[in-house]
Amino acid sequence: MLWVVPLLAAATVWSFSEVLSDECVVDADDEEEEVQPLGSHAGTGLCWSVASSTGAKLNGEQATVLCALAMVPCVLTLHFSTPHEIWDVPSAAWWMCVVGGSLWAVASLCLFKAFETAPSTVLIPLTQLTAVMVLVPSTAVGLVSRFYPSITYLYVETGAFLTFRETVAYVMLFIGGMLPATKGKLSEFSKLSFWFQPHVLYITVHNFCFAFIDEILELVTGPVHGLLPDQYTLISSAGSLMTFCCVFAFVPRLRKQAVRLPSQVGRQFALMGFVAEVLNWTAFWLASYAYQYHLGNVSIVTATEVALGQLVNLVVAVWLRMQFGLGRSDAVADLPTKALSFLLVCSGVVVAILPVPVPTTTAHLALPAEVALPNFTQTQL
Repeated sequence: MLWVVPLLAAATVWSFSEVLSDECVVDADDEEEEVQPLGSHAGTGLCWSVASSTGAKLNGEQATVLCALAMVPCVLTLHFSTPHEIWDVPSAAWWMCVVGGSLWAVASLCLFKAFETAPSTVLIPLTQLTAVMVLVPSTAVGLVSRFYPSITYLYVETGAFLTFRETVAYVMLFIGGMLPATKGKLSEFSKLSFWFQPHVLYITVHNFCFAFIDEILELVTGPVHGLLPDQYTLISSAGSLMTFCCVFAFVPRLRKQAVRLPSQVGRQFALMGFVAEVLNWTAFWLASYAYQYHLGNVSIVTATEVALGQLVNLVVAVWLRMQFGLGRSDAVADLPTKALSFLLVCSGVVVAILPVPVPTTTAHLALPAEVALPNFTQTQL
């Protein structure tokens, strides 16, 4: 149950990041909005709106540039606040972290491109599909663990597949998360036109990347590799920065958008995007602890993560829109469907965190014979 706490903290931070991204990333359907007083219920005279701001909003490529820039102070802060031994990890785990970071960079670019054609209240529910896609790598790892237990001890001891209770929670979380994206009509998923919408295509690639990121994260922080969440976050962030540099160096369109950013984008939107990405990185760092605390199939953690993200995003988006006029107008649309989604997600999370009886014997905690433990001498102890 402890693994839910960092997920809830991460979901709260992510929700503010997503609403800020709503506000600073250009929407294909953006129109001049009437200026609404910020905090009109509190009697203030401030305002947030497209009409009251100067300069253009960020496009997907420019938002990705800010994502890379925001990672630099975050990585430096984590580096200098932890022992330098944090970089000292086995080579296999190191490369797994780097791959995870590279996938995170690709996922970020796809997410920002999706923001160009859809708001967070539509995109975040669609990230529920990550919980479906993660079944592919998690099941594959579970099958491999039967032959190579020294590599994937976690799955041998705790089970590679969902239990009945986790399956029930999984279905409730998935349906609850999907309702807002289809406006309560789940039959939309059977239509080919739904899947070929630009934001759906982008978010599908994003989800596919995160399915493997989540699997890598649980593997490297498990009993065999034993990395700390801080280690994974730091090394994977370095991998993300390297990927960002390579992509923008060799793709002319992305490089052109990066050069245009200082002169084309309004300062308030650039600052908002930078803050959103610092929050995004912080949320990912918080969520990484959940994968260390949870033992078992990673898909239930992923499902809970995206469900809590959708749940908190809805509450924060509605509150910020109604109180301050911040965000997009559809955040307060179709509330009955979103209320039903709220109930389903809450119920699914409760089922997911129900306590499981733990055997009193410690025999089940023994490592497989194939896992070689270091030999300590008396002087080392």
